Amino acid sequence: MAVAPVNLAVADRDTWEKLQPAGPRNPPYFMPNSQARKSLAGNIEGVVILPARIEDFPGFGLMKVAPDLLAEAISFHEAGHIFAYAVGIESRNPFVHELIANFFMAGYIRGGHPEYAFMTSGMATRLGTQRYGSQPDLDYLYADGVGSANYAWFQFRLNDVAKFVLGEQNFATVIEKLKASFPAAATQPAHVDEILARLEKIRPGVTGVFSDLAGPSILPRVAPSACTETQSAGTDSILVVRNDTSAEFVAGTESGRTLRVAAGTFRKVYGKVGQRLTLAGGRCMKFGTDPALAVISTQ
Repeated sequence: MAVAPVNLAVADRDTWEKLQPAGPRNPPYFMPNSQARKSLAGNIEGVVILPARIEDFPGFGLMKVAPDLLAEAISFHEAGHIFAYAVGIESRNPFVHELIANFFMAGYIRGGHPEYAFMTSGMATRLGTQRYGSQPDLDYLYADGVGSANYAWFQFRLNDVAKFVLGEQNFATVIEKLKASFPAAATQPAHVDEILARLEKIRPGVTGVFSDLAGPSILPRVAPSACTETQSAGTDSILVVRNDTSAEFVAGTESGRTLRVAAGTFRKVYGKVGQRLTLAGGRCMKFGTDPALAVISTQ
């Protein structure tokens, strides 16, 4: 499938917030991102969006990298999302979705651009210890949920994993293996053990590189309980609902909408501290001050 030239948009804060209004579902200013779509002609069109000042990214000062080099290197990652979309590589795990893009960046660096090698050389250590550090945490919360500096830490760790898996293998061969292991047609997220098993087939030994990321989520658990009067604090919150049953999970929100979570999947739900989801049988689950996980094992 043909990919049209990838466009680059560099926006100052005012322009950024006009195009992508501030909110829990939109990337904040300083958070690079990309978008891709198939045109009517069947070509893949993509745009990489960068902030005018990458120096505003939380933790930038700790990275000790020239801002232009960092912005350019990140743009290769964002372009990787577009290329992955074009060739049909995808995952319902946000963790793997980001890792896939980093394979394209790592390949570009290895192909003759050592000035960007800092991206795949243990940069995460410069950001120090972060609150969230496991694959499930990033899957459940993604960028907005873990916070910008923590998200950068995850990206640098994923860069290390991508570099190891790529190794000295032929880049095109690795891409073909990724297509087979993580097809875009997949409809459900995979467990970390399954993810590692697929990556091990591409490069044995990756489990060791990945070991610190494979731990369980640290999100506190929330269980359904009797409904009580809502007392919202007005502060944004996140509740991740994981449906481990064989049937669709359905709940009502404070706004009157219906929340649906397919069997065997999870969904990040936005709300306010103190608000609740209403379940069948008169039970409820409340949003707390910190992101939390509700595991639905029976209905």
